[in-house]
Amino acid sequence: HDFIIFGLDREYRYLSFNNRHKNMAKEQWGSDIAIGTRILDVIKNYEERENLKNFFDRVLAGEQFSSIEEYEVANGSVVVGKNHWAPIKKRDGEIIGVVCFIEDVSENKGSIKQLLNEKNSLDQNMESLSFYDQLTGVYNRRFYEKELAHMDESQQYPLSVIMMNINGMSKINYDYGHAVGDILMRKAVQVLKYGVRGDDVV
Repeated sequence: HDFIIFGLDREYRYLSFNNRHKNMAKEQWGSDIAIGTRILDVIKNYEERENLKNFFDRVLAGEQFSSIEEYEVANGSVVVGKNHWAPIKKRDGEIIGVVCFIEDVSENKGSIKQLLNEKNSLDQNMESLSFYDQLTGVYNRRFYEKELAHMDESQQYPLSVIMMNINGMSKINYDYGHAVGDILMRKAVQVLKYGVRGDDVV
């Protein structure tokens, strides 16, 4: 009861939620949600919708992380939530959805300043978002170039870089459409993420 909890499938449809999330959706978004409702359809604010979609896509690409968010409730007061994001996985490791636990930390006066400082620090480092590929959630070439320059020091050696290609992508895109090609690319990334060691970077 201390958390707002919800789970989504890969199409951003509700798999489950608790009463606190249902009440929040009604209060904040003016919507009555149900199992199967697509969360992006009930959020009218474009910036909020895109921000959440970015979080969902990062989790669907295999990330697990926390974020600090501020929410304005009906009476005009601001609630500070610490969001814990994680993928929902089948036994074989396939990611089938997103789960989010939102902890209301507004009353914790001792740590509220620290949390807001953490959020401001995140805002100042928004550049880091440009290091992710939007489709797959893994690091992109911009990150690679910056990180390679940073790691080009003797104490980092030996350093290995592996480049790979997914065979048949053009044919898949041509024969079945780009949506299917996107699914194939995300699946390939999942295989890579599960196959690397803890200190390797995809």
